[in-house]
Amino acid sequence: METKIVRLGINGEGIGFYQRKPVFIKGALVDEVVEFQITKQFPKYYEGKLIKIVQKSKNRVKPNCKVQGKCDGCPFMILDYKKQVQEKYNNLVQTLEKYANLSSKVIMPVVENTRPFGYRNQCKLPFVMQHGKLVNALYLENSNHPYAIDTCLV
Repeated sequence: METKIVRLGINGEGIGFYQRKPVFIKGALVDEVVEFQITKQFPKYYEGKLIKIVQKSKNRVKPNCKVQGKCDGCPFMILDYKKQVQEKYNNLVQTLEKYANLSSKVIMPVVENTRPFGYRNQCKLPFVMQHGKLVNALYLENSNHPYAIDTCLV
């Protein structure tokens, strides 16, 4: 199946439409046309798996992290940083308008981080034994299976 991605969800997933219902597809970006497979059906929406990008977004970038997409920690890393800031702001505005009845006119613009990497002062990384050696890990997406890493960029 194919769909055009029209917006991003709060968790960085692309949102397109199939049979007049939203379909949430991880790894897809706005303005991309993608092939997907439905993985879960709900009464009001679908979840889908990205199979192929038919038409790539001009805002797609190569992520700086070699495990991006495996740990589920930085879904926006495939998006140009300026566009990330814009999309996160759009999500904030939509949420505050919908749930707090705030007008977008009172929501201040996002201040861009001058250091988009290495800014966190805390991170929870499990330790695992791998080949007889204790290493840091991240959990693979939607699981409790550790994936050994040597660094986390954020």
